[in-house]
Amino acid sequence: MKLNGTLFFLFGALLIAGGAIGFIKAGSIISLVMGATLGLTICILAIYTLKGVVYCENCALVMTLLTDIFFAYRLLKAKSFFPAGIITIIASIFIIVSCISIRKRLSKTVN
Repeated sequence: MKLNGTLFFLFGALLIAGGAIGFIKAGSIISLVMGATLGLTICILAIYTLKGVVYCENCALVMTLLTDIFFAYRLLKAKSFFPAGIITIIASIFIIVSCISIRKRLSKTVN
């Protein structure tokens, strides 16, 4: 659970930084607002995940999955690798690692 909490916190911080960079480079207020909102939400869920709240871990995983789907769609639509491709790859890696971690934890519980 600590691994997932750390990963989600890093992902949330990445979204906040990405929103700020989008605002600075392109003047996109939507990028700033959405990056900050989604990033802070995932960071808060990550803190509760680190405290052992399973529900928050699941919510953070779903939010990361939805973010991954959104940026994959943007990647396919815009055909521009930056920033959509980078976020898609990072989110996919975090989702895979989180699912493996959850599966290991659940298999220990069952056995």
